Amino acid sequence: MISIVTPTLWKAEELPYIAEQVLKHDKVGELIIIDNAKDDRPDYGFLSHKKVKILEQEQNIFVNPAWNLGVKKAKNAKICLMSDDIVFDTDVFDLVHDQITEKNGVIGPLQNSIKTFYVKSPLMELNPIKDVDNLWEGFGTLMFFHKKNYLPIPEELKIYWGDTWIWDYNAIQCRQNYALNKFCLYTKMRTSSGLFKETTDEEEKKYLSLFNEMYQNNFKSGNCLSNIIAQKVYDLIKEYE
Repeated sequence: MISIVTPTLWKAEELPYIAEQVLKHDKVGELIIIDNAKDDRPDYGFLSHKKVKILEQEQNIFVNPAWNLGVKKAKNAKICLMSDDIVFDTDVFDLVHDQITEKNGVIGPLQNSIKTFYVKSPLMELNPIKDVDNLWEGFGTLMFFHKKNYLPIPEELKIYWGDTWIWDYNAIQCRQNYALNKFCLYTKMRTSSGLFKETTDEEEKKYLSLFNEMYQNNFKSGNCLSNIIAQKVYDLIKEYE
């Protein structure tokens, strides 16, 4: 079974629809809602579903700390981090379920999967990622991984770089990361995070030093399956030095 973690400020109009869809799926064991705006919580019907767990926060803890909290509280080893402003084909849970293992890294959509419309994705497939040029924009909207392959995101990073952190940690551990291909995911992007641009600009400056520490402490020697990732890791470290 899969535990879904979704932080929200209740500003995304897509949330009630996609929540109802994922809760119907037999491979979804729970939907953990990190409520970052308890005073604004709507009276959505899905909130009373037996699979829903609400973790109410006294104030906005932001997305990366919310992911850390949700993963920690999840009862299942198979984790999905789902943005609250997306719509996608929930048959993806059938596709990824058996691939969410300790051996594999993180799974997410490529940039070319992000659309301004939604259609079913009957041809969707998983492919090992060997080229990151088409990766980052949208990858963090829907990520799947095994709980044991998650290194908590540093508290200095509140909003952005969490998906990069998860990606890089698995890459330097020599676990293969995968892309959802021939997949359609509708989103307006940054419904909540776009409200905090000043914070995100500051975090960009912090990431390389935090990554360098992670790299030094967690690098696993051996042949990484994705050579271009290993090269980019090396280039980042040399640039930082």
